[in-house]
Amino acid sequence: MDAAYNARASAARNSSFAERSVYSSSRAVDRGGTKDQAAPRPRGDPSFLFHAPLTTLIAGVNGSPFVHVDLFTINIRGRNIDDAPRIQVLNQRPQRQVLRLGQRWDAVDQIRLPRQMRKNRDAIQIHFGQKKPRALEIAETPDAPDGGEHALAAREQPPGHAFAREPKSENDHTPTLYFAWMLKPATLKPTIFREYDIRGIADAELPSEGVRLLGQAIGTYLIRHDSRQINLARDCRLSSDRLHDALLAGLLAAGCHVTDLGVVPTPLLYYSVFHLKAGGGVMITGSHNPSDYNGFKVMHGKSTIHGEEIQKILRLIQSADFETGEGSLRCVDIATPYVDEIAAQFRLPRRVRVVSDAGNGTAGPVFRRILEKLNCDSIELFFDMDGRFPNHHPDPTQPENLQHLVAAVLANKADVGLAFDGDSDRIGAVDEKGNILYGDQLMIVYAREILSRKPGATIIGEVKSSQNMYDDIRRHGGNPIMWKTGHSLIKARMQETHAELAGEMSGHMFFADRYYGFDDALYAACRLLEIVSNATAPLSSQLSDLPRVESTPEIRVDCPDEKKFSVVKAVRERFQRDHEVIDIDGARINFGQGWGLIRASNTQPVLVLRFEAQTAELLNQYRKQVEDAVAEASRQES
Repeated sequence: MDAAYNARASAARNSSFAERSVYSSSRAVDRGGTKDQAAPRPRGDPSFLFHAPLTTLIAGVNGSPFVHVDLFTINIRGRNIDDAPRIQVLNQRPQRQVLRLGQRWDAVDQIRLPRQMRKNRDAIQIHFGQKKPRALEIAETPDAPDGGEHALAAREQPPGHAFAREPKSENDHTPTLYFAWMLKPATLKPTIFREYDIRGIADAELPSEGVRLLGQAIGTYLIRHDSRQINLARDCRLSSDRLHDALLAGLLAAGCHVTDLGVVPTPLLYYSVFHLKAGGGVMITGSHNPSDYNGFKVMHGKSTIHGEEIQKILRLIQSADFETGEGSLRCVDIATPYVDEIAAQFRLPRRVRVVSDAGNGTAGPVFRRILEKLNCDSIELFFDMDGRFPNHHPDPTQPENLQHLVAAVLANKADVGLAFDGDSDRIGAVDEKGNILYGDQLMIVYAREILSRKPGATIIGEVKSSQNMYDDIRRHGGNPIMWKTGHSLIKARMQETHAELAGEMSGHMFFADRYYGFDDALYAACRLLEIVSNATAPLSSQLSDLPRVESTPEIRVDCPDEKKFSVVKAVRERFQRDHEVIDIDGARINFGQGWGLIRASNTQPVLVLRFEAQTAELLNQYRKQVEDAVAEASRQES
C-alpha cells in the first residue's frame, strides 16, 4: 500500500491543481444536465459535484514540513444515495466509521477527521454504493478552524490516469475522485514573539496551522528541557477555542502529556503547575488587549519564559526542528482546589461590602466562589464570561473602564471596589469615595502591611511607578528596587532578589509573602479585602499621609511594532544629553521636580508614557517636552 500511496502523493504534488494552495468558491453543477447553485462559500472552501459511484481518497501530501493534516471537518451531502457510505481511515491503526446520508439534497452529515495524519502513511477512503447518486458535494466546512489557510484540491480522473486507482478490469470505467490536502506554508510574524509572551491579532496573525506548529515548537522546547507534562488553559475570547484546538494538536504531535484545564483565569494555570506538579504550561489569552487579539504565555517549570527563550521557540518553527511522539490528553477541574486554598487563607474580622467588576472576562465564576466563603457582602458587575466584552474594555488601568465600578461603589456605599482584566491577572481598585487606586498606590498599601511584619523586606516596582512609592517603601523600612515592566521579567527578578512583593502600574501584583510569587489578581483582591477588614479607618485614609504630587495615568500612543523601539531610542538619546535618564526599560527622565517616561509596550503596537511632578504646571511642561520629542522621532521614522 505504501508504494501505491507514495506514487499517488507524488502525482498530486506534480499535478497543476495540487499546486494551488487556496481555491475560490466553485459553482455546483449536476452533470445530468441541470444546474444547482451551491451556497456561497468562503475563500479556500471549494465545492465539487459528481454523479457517479466514487471512491474518494484524501491524502496528506509530502514535500514540505507543513503538510501534516490538522483537525478539520468535511461536509458530504447528496441525492439518491442508496447505501450508507463506508468511511475508512487508513493509517498505522486502521479504523472504520459509517456516515449516513439523507435522501434529500439539503441533508448534510459531517465526518470529523483525525487531528494529524502522518506523511506518506495516512489516507481516508469513502466508498459509496453502486446506485448512481444524482449529485454529490464534498467540501471543507466554512467553520473549519483553518481560517482559509488550507484548501481541498480535487478533480475527477479517468481510469488508468497516473493519479487514479488502477482499474479492476478492462471494462472498469468507474470514475475515481481523489482529494489532495494542500497547506499554504504556515508563517507566524516574528514580531508576535515579544519580550515575555507571544501575541497578535488572532485572525490576521495567528492562523491555525501556524499555531499548530507553535504548539509543536513549544512542546519540543519543553520536552528538551525535561518537561513533558504540560498544563493547558484558555480565556473566554471568541478565538480561544480555535487556537486551543490548533495548539493542542501541536503539543500532542510533539509527544506531550497534556492536562487541559478548560476556560479559567490565567492565575489558575500558574497555580495548576504548582498543584499538579507539571513541568510547564501554556495559557491562551489576549489578557487586557482588544477582543481581536489573542496570544500565549508559556511556562517552563514554575516560571514564565521570556526574552531569548521565546526567540528559541520561533527558531524551532523556522527550522522545522520538532520532536514527534504519541501524546496524551486528560481534563482536570483546577478551580475547586484553587478556590478552597485561597479562601482558607483569609478570615475577615469585619464584614466588608465589596463591588466587583469582572468585565465579562474569566474572573467572575471563580471569584464568586471565593467571595461566597468570605465574610463579604458582594455586589457583582459583569460576571458572565463574554469574549466580545460588551460592557467595557477589560483593562482596569484605564479610568474610562472603571466608571461602572465607581458608580456602583458610591450607590451601594461599599467599602471597596475591585476590577479585573480579561484573564484575571491584573487588578484595579477604587476606595469608598470612588477614587481610583492605581497600581503604585495599591503597592504602597500592600507594602506597608508586609513591612509591619517583615521589616527590611525587598519589594520590587517598575519604571512607571511613582517616586512616592519607592520613597514610602524606604521610609517604612523596606528595600525598594526599580525594574523592567513585564510579568515574566518581574517574576524572574523576584526569584533573583528573594523579594516578598512586586507590582506594576498595570495592576499585576506578585506576592511571595504567603503565596507562590506569580501575578494573581484574585488573590491580590483577597489581600486588599483583608487589609480593609482589619483597618480601623477607611481605605481612602491609608494614603492620606503621602506627599501630594500631580501625575498622569498611563498614556498610550499608537506606534507600529516595527518602529516603536527606534522611536524610544531616539527620545532617550535626545534627553541623555542634559538630563539624568534611567534606561533599564525605555527612558525615565529625571526633570528635578518630577519625571517623565517613555517605553515601548511589549504587548501592543503602542508607546507608553507617564508623568509625575510636584505641580500641575510642571507636569504639563514635562509632558509637552517628551511628547514633542516623540512626535519628532516618529516623523523621522516615517
